[in-house]
Amino acid sequence: MGEEDRKAVLSLQKQGIRFTFMDFRKGAWTELSKPLFATKQTKRKPAPASDAMPVKKPKKVKPGYKKKAMADQTTSRRRKRK
Repeated sequence: MGEEDRKAVLSLQKQGIRFTFMDFRKGAWTELSKPLFATKQTKRKPAPASDAMPVKKPKKVKPGYKKKAMADQTTSRRRKRK
């Protein structure tokens, strides 16, 4: 069915004319449960659960890494002053 046909069928349905949509399958006419021009449903992604927040994986760090980083910063500051 083309777009023009769909519009024509919809306008006739609004006027009160009823249609039975049928399709030829396996050598016999079968009635369709949904018309051919029904709006297509888009797939929806399930919303993440509020308690299923992503958890950050703890990183393995060496002991005293903060002290060493602070020491490096202070030494670089001293070098910049000179």
